[in-house]
Amino acid sequence: MDLLSTAMHIGPTIDCRCLSIMAEFYELSREEALQLAQDVIVWSEKFYGKDFIAKRTVGRQIISLKGLLAKLDNELQPGCGLSYIEEAMVKSPVVYNGMTFRKYLHQIRWGVSCGSMHVSADYCDYWNRLFSDLPLDDDAIRQRIYRIFQEKNKQNIASYHLTDTQAGLIINPYRNFPNCYYGCYDFSISAYCLQGHIEDAADRLKSFAEFLSSKYQKINVRVMLQPIVGPDRNPYMTIFGRYGMVDGSHEEANCTEQEWYPTYYVPGVEWFNILSPKASAHLDLNSCNETTDMATIQTTSNGATVIASRNTITQYDVPDAIALKQLTLPALYPGRSYLKLKGLMNNQITCQTLGVFPRSNWAIIPVLEEEIDVFSGYLVFTANGE
Repeated sequence: MDLLSTAMHIGPTIDCRCLSIMAEFYELSREEALQLAQDVIVWSEKFYGKDFIAKRTVGRQIISLKGLLAKLDNELQPGCGLSYIEEAMVKSPVVYNGMTFRKYLHQIRWGVSCGSMHVSADYCDYWNRLFSDLPLDDDAIRQRIYRIFQEKNKQNIASYHLTDTQAGLIINPYRNFPNCYYGCYDFSISAYCLQGHIEDAADRLKSFAEFLSSKYQKINVRVMLQPIVGPDRNPYMTIFGRYGMVDGSHEEANCTEQEWYPTYYVPGVEWFNILSPKASAHLDLNSCNETTDMATIQTTSNGATVIASRNTITQYDVPDAIALKQLTLPALYPGRSYLKLKGLMNNQITCQTLGVFPRSNWAIIPVLEEEIDVFSGYLVFTANGE
């Protein structure tokens, strides 16, 4: 693929979406966890080819590719976990060796900020037009917030402050089962980097998602074209993940909440989704293996459920997300979040304060009207409208 590095355009606003694969896995043996680590590293190396320069970190230690697998094997002992981070840049006149890569990383992390990646350049004007007639009653506010989540054909155009690709793997032992592991994996590449190759790259990520599900089974996987948001990088969880509504099933499984719920439920629905057998148990299996106007649903031989958009990833938009959410709803993480209206509804809104505003980066987050409420001075989002 003919790729373009974001290092050539630091500062000016560009498409800040990323093509990503994200996964959460559970109940893997030590051997399976190490094999998973090897698989994701080998896959990314094939993806990079000779076009990228990569930096790899285990814990806080930078390590070469040659010694990486041995390091991971040494780190992952019973009762111990590991974290692996991988960052890469397309070779360009700005970044072309290790020294220029380090210089560039320092620039984007500690240099002068040119704006927030979490606020699209057009969002401030959009918000001010939408709420130009303040004050409003609660129902009018609720309806206009809902309208924000219904807007189509939106992209996060902002200043990009990440490497061209980022990948992360976290493996943790269960508290009560030190020889059993859970964790998460993600790989993202800038949409701007891919230029006209987004759909081809999405097919590669989709094939890798299918491989991971087939080989490891106990894994939820999604492929998406979204802005990078929040520490867990799941747009859905920025709206519905702040306060969870647990049902006690973690106690029955002898697990902590953190060990159990990230795979018992799925943290969002995207363009392509594979739900593990555990997450699929929430669904009505009689409705699986169907095709609708906007989505395909099928069960796999290992008990997973594949729910995918019928559109290409570049055509995927709010209506597709809503259609897929309706099919996935019982398996979605049942959380909520609150925002104070006082900070949202005033005449002093500036572009610097918009990072926490609803959908300020135009991520495609399917939100149903009944999941939005306004009362007692708060804007409240509640999953499933419960």
